[in-house]
Amino acid sequence: MIALLMAFALSADVHVVRDGETIETIAAQLGDSALAAVVRGENGLAAGAQVPPGTVLTLPPIAGHVDQEAIVTAVSGSGEVTTPSGTSPLFVQMTLPPGSLACTNADGFATLRLATDGVNGHDDLILLPSTCIRIVAVTNRPSGRSSAVEVTQGSVEIRAIDGGGGDVTVLSEAGVTTGDSGGFRVALEDAGSARTEAIGGDVAVMGSGAEVAVANGQGSRTIPGQAPSPPVDLLPPGNPTLPTAGGTLRTPDFEWTGVDGALGYRLQVSIAPDFSDIVYATESPRPELRPDRLFLPYRVSGLWWRVTSFDLTGFEGPASTPRRVAMPAGIGQ
Repeated sequence: MIALLMAFALSADVHVVRDGETIETIAAQLGDSALAAVVRGENGLAAGAQVPPGTVLTLPPIAGHVDQEAIVTAVSGSGEVTTPSGTSPLFVQMTLPPGSLACTNADGFATLRLATDGVNGHDDLILLPSTCIRIVAVTNRPSGRSSAVEVTQGSVEIRAIDGGGGDVTVLSEAGVTTGDSGGFRVALEDAGSARTEAIGGDVAVMGSGAEVAVANGQGSRTIPGQAPSPPVDLLPPGNPTLPTAGGTLRTPDFEWTGVDGALGYRLQVSIAPDFSDIVYATESPRPELRPDRLFLPYRVSGLWWRVTSFDLTGFEGPASTPRRVAMPAGIGQ
């Protein structure tokens, strides 16, 4: 289990200790070497104590560090949010302070906007179906954006970031994944392990005091009590072939090229080209899918779809380039 020295229910800025860092170098990064003693005191550490990679430290209030709240920007299906004031349905534009628990149901997808800076942009996290996360910290610093969430069940995807990234950290009982350009997934597995897939940027994966660098296009697995597994190469996506690009979706028939070594494929459909608003997802053992029906939101002018491949060990690769299809005349707006 990763050492978590902070109380998740409290609003706090945090720092994930990386390989080679000390409390002193962290204080220097924060702009004041005298903060080393304050950081130790904030986290109940003895004088001179150091902590291993993957430890999550609570930071004291620091000038220029602005605490923020996550914002729900898209919801498909259903879900719930639990805050100190109670539990309510998940809905667009609701704010989630640190400590909030957000969950999607089996039919649900949700996109959360994490830290924003008003200049370079923002960091977005997608909750896949049957997923729960706790907001740990959402902060805008002079050095850039910083967000941390804890996944308690299911899978999340951090969207690749345009216009400059912010640090996004995903915590679980099995390990810690952190990256500064987005583009990664973290999925909890039945055996208590966690699977990280770098699908748009490099990340670091930490567990049991060890850190492994995972390059874009690679994956690593963490198991409680063990160091992260060596990186493995992810499978490429299939190439979408049907419906044709820009064509009309008259029947819900999808086809793509097969991938050697794939155990199966996942298809996603979105009403947004950046897949910030996913409305349908399913698996197929073959490079084709012909569902009996496709339930979609009312009045959409078009859809985008993409596929990924997953291997025998569960690792899922990057998605294909999104392909747009139009709705038939008389359907949509």
